[in-house]
Order: sequence, then C-alpha cells, then structure tokens
Amino acid sequence: MSEQPLDDHDVIHRGGEVVAVVVPLDEYRHLKLAEKIADSEALMDAEDELALAEYHARQAAQIDEGIPHEAAKRMLGIVTPAIA
Repeated sequence: MSEQPLDDHDVIHRGGEVVAVVVPLDEYRHLKLAEKIADSEALMDAEDELALAEYHARQAAQIDEGIPHEAAKRMLGIVTPAIA
C-alpha cells in the first residue's frame, strides 16, 4: 500500500512503500533543533523528578543536610561588614 506524498514534500518509495520524505535542508535543521530541545527538556524533567524524589527520601529519613546561613558564609570566607 503506497502512501500519498506528505504535504508538498517528495517521497522515496521502496518496494511500493514510502520509506523516506525529502525535506528542504532548513526544515531538516529545524526538526533536529526541535528534537534536541525536546530531549533536553525531557532530561531536565527527569533530573527534576530525581532531585525531588531524593529530597522526599531525605525528608522521610529525617535527614537534615542544611546549615545555618552564617555558618555557610564563614565556610565560604564571606565577611559581612559590621554595621556601625
């Protein structure tokens, strides 16, 4: 069963079947960019989900990894000027 051309694009047939679509190079580049963006967004979403799951696990285990603000500043060598 042979398919009709997609939109105004040419197609390549093999054995009576459509096996490829010929697209302008600019359109191909746009599609590849959209694919990269989708992949990176999916990766960021997965990383967010993992971080949230780890956070919930720490909460459930009652692990407090926080340190006071002033202690963090001392560790980083940040000196706050004295207010006169």
